[in-house]
Amino acid sequence: MPQTHSYISAHLKNHNGFTLLEVLISLTVLMVIAPLLSLLMITFYSAYESLDQQRNEEWEIFIIQFREENKFLQLKQVENNVITFTDGEKDIRYARYSSSIRRTVGLQGHEIHLTNVSDVRFQLENGLVRMEVTFQDGRTNEAHFTFPTLK
Repeated sequence: MPQTHSYISAHLKNHNGFTLLEVLISLTVLMVIAPLLSLLMITFYSAYESLDQQRNEEWEIFIIQFREENKFLQLKQVENNVITFTDGEKDIRYARYSSSIRRTVGLQGHEIHLTNVSDVRFQLENGLVRMEVTFQDGRTNEAHFTFPTLK
C-alpha cells in the first residue's frame, strides 16, 4: 500500500493545476469579449435597419417623382413591363433596364429612377394604373395611379 500512496503524491506534485490566477485571467478575457460581441451584433442590426429604411425611402421618393412627373401627361400605352406617356410631341417611357427602372424620352436618354429591381409590372384596370415592383431582395411594393388616357 505504501507504494500506491507515494506514486499518487509523486504524480500530483509533477502536474501543475489550473491556478486561481489563470481562472482570473480567463474570466477577465471573457468579460472583455462578451460585451464587444453584443455591441458588434447591435451594430450589425442597426446597419441592417438603416439599409431597410433607405430602401423604403428610395421607393417613396420614386413614387412621388413618378406621380409628379407624369400628372400632366396622357397615358398612351400600358404593357406588362413598360408604360408609355405622351406630351403630344414625344413619348415618355418607363421600363425595366437591367436591375433598374429607367425613363426615356423619345426613345433617347437614360434616366435611372429606381435601382435593385428584379421585376416590374404595369396593369391598367378600370382607369387605374397598377405598378408592382419586385426588388432583388425579394420585397414587393405596389402603387396605384390615375392618369388621363390618350383619346
